[in-house]
Amino acid sequence: MLMSAAVAPSSSVTPHSSGVQSDTASQHAVHFAVVTAQLLEHLTLGASGSALAPLLTQAVASLRHHDLLLEHSGDSVLANKQSVAPMADAAWLSQLKQNGVQQIHFHREASGAELLHFLALLAGPAGDIPFAKLWLERGAWHIHVDISEVTVPAPDESCYDVTALLTEIVSASGALQRDVTDEELDTLSDAVARGALVNEGSPLLTVLRLAGERAVRSLLVTLANATSGSQRRILFETVALLNVGHQYLVTLLAHPTWFVVRNAASLLGELQVKGADAALTALLKHEDPRVRVAAVNSLGRFPSDKASESLLAAATDRSADVRATAWSAWKHREQPPCADAVSRALREEADRTVQRALLDCVARFETLDVANALVRFCASATANAAPIELLAYGIDLLAQRRPQSAVQFVRRLADTKA
Repeated sequence: MLMSAAVAPSSSVTPHSSGVQSDTASQHAVHFAVVTAQLLEHLTLGASGSALAPLLTQAVASLRHHDLLLEHSGDSVLANKQSVAPMADAAWLSQLKQNGVQQIHFHREASGAELLHFLALLAGPAGDIPFAKLWLERGAWHIHVDISEVTVPAPDESCYDVTALLTEIVSASGALQRDVTDEELDTLSDAVARGALVNEGSPLLTVLRLAGERAVRSLLVTLANATSGSQRRILFETVALLNVGHQYLVTLLAHPTWFVVRNAASLLGELQVKGADAALTALLKHEDPRVRVAAVNSLGRFPSDKASESLLAAATDRSADVRATAWSAWKHREQPPCADAVSRALREEADRTVQRALLDCVARFETLDVANALVRFCASATANAAPIELLAYGIDLLAQRRPQSAVQFVRRLADTKA
């Protein structure tokens, strides 16, 4: 039996179809599945808003053309009846099966906020409340979810009640009474994943800190094997809280498994480990764009000249996700990127998401070259029917530098809309 979660909008949420979908429509559907799968992965690791924004913009843009039905059929996921890329297929299939979701209808008017709300609930259910209950209470207007009625067993608290073990290991004063074994560290790491209290002053955090790098190793193994977004997030945050085992994290950058490398890269940036910018720069040659995105995100946290050079190099990456992340990273740096690089990118960059990130960089410049590049950008965006919010942003930036030029574009846009 299926139960409908969230009220459907007045217009139909059935995916658009007219016989055989056009190639363009199919591409949009498949691209939406890929981008949202990447968003799910970022959300499970608690990624920053700057990392999520470019992907969210792409997802909304892909959805604007047609309503979309995402469903799992057997051991594969379909987007408007189209097969999706293996990476997206695996990510979505895991989430759909884990949460008992059969189908998701995305209406073309779904906003970025609605998409983010849905994906955040799916990737990391709060505590022991199942996704079905959360969605029934907090669903979005333009997203309709069919969920199997599943029985969620009550949690077995004994599996993460490690009070007795902690009492054996650490005294009331916080002193280590005996060495903790690797097997015990694995038990404690599992307890962290299942919700055991980890905060300043807690016996669990005390033991993990005293164990040092051994604890980090155990937590990262548990992180690699975690089955839910909430588990991955708490394990990631716990490793960051320990703030030890830095050299071990660097060695993991050479690991053969992409998500192990990504986790290590993200942690090195979160902790701003001294000297790690050189190792992160080497990751810009990694074959997996998800690893390169994590490396670029982390490089943005380092104030060094080396990191700045690496961000400019990443801005020419073959992946639009990597390029967008590279430009977004400059928002949080004291010094803006080279004006020549920004001007050149404004002239040459065709991807809308990357263009949006570029405009954020432009906001920090007053030079004539950048102003001229902004004029050319607005002219191209107007001629090529760029998304209105992107063009409006460019015109607003231009108005702060060359008001008369901005007025001309506003008039031209008004004539076009008329």
